[in-house]
Amino acid sequence: MKSSTSTPLLARYTKHSRNIIIIYLLSFMTLLAVASILIILFLNLLPSIKLGKEFIPIDCYVNKHLINMTIQSYDYDCADLDSQIWWYHILGQNAFYHHVVSHGDSDYYDHRPKPTIFSTIHQDSQQHQNFNFFNNAINNNGTNNNTNTTSSDSGSSNSSSSSSSSDSSSDQTICYQGLYEVSYVIDNQTYSSNISGTWNTNFKWVLGYLSAFKSNETSSCVYQKDHYQRVNWFGADKFSVTSVILMTLCVLFIIALVIINSIFIKNRNVKKHHLLPSYPVYISSSFTDS
Repeated sequence: MKSSTSTPLLARYTKHSRNIIIIYLLSFMTLLAVASILIILFLNLLPSIKLGKEFIPIDCYVNKHLINMTIQSYDYDCADLDSQIWWYHILGQNAFYHHVVSHGDSDYYDHRPKPTIFSTIHQDSQQHQNFNFFNNAINNNGTNNNTNTTSSDSGSSNSSSSSSSSDSSSDQTICYQGLYEVSYVIDNQTYSSNISGTWNTNFKWVLGYLSAFKSNETSSCVYQKDHYQRVNWFGADKFSVTSVILMTLCVLFIIALVIINSIFIKNRNVKKHHLLPSYPVYISSSFTDS
């Protein structure tokens, strides 16, 4: 019984054909890398530069901290409410963690299971004293000035824990959102708005990221160009670092391909020159006789 051996694909062609295939393959990979650079440039890098120019740096004075509260069905996550925050789809949750949450008081952060409304209302008394304090601040200052943040009924926020417990069932949960009431100056005119944080079931976690920027203090912030009420602690990067890294790798890849292609073609021409046949040279007798 004959043993079947697999033949490499390029071995089926002549040496000349293999060289042509390799040159075409290297050229195709070079064109593909150039196309990748153009795609990254026009679809990612240039839009990121344009977005970075949308956010203008200013200084914000924190007047006070506020708390929003709403009741959410247990089938839905509090994070679903983040989609109504104006900056969320532009900048994302990771940026909020990096610029705000990571600078908060770590003593507030814990990772307990998602509570029901019953277990949330019966948290320790100190937590509810803080909650009532923040809700009184909301009532004294009216509704949220920033119309782009998620709005919740301040009346329901002001209800006592006993009435909430009797009117709500265990299949519901409370969602909290921290707000920074800030004042800032743009073109010699003073504005006031709220910087919105993300929603969470953990009240102490919200207090944690509120502690990142303390009341009666001034911190660097940004506002969105042509939207003076859209203010935030962080904006978009001036350009996409990932795009720059990918484009740099593509350029290095192209340089490597060009060098390899040049060396391959040069060696191929040298070998071809050595393989040329040599013919004898005959000298005419008329030249020798003279």
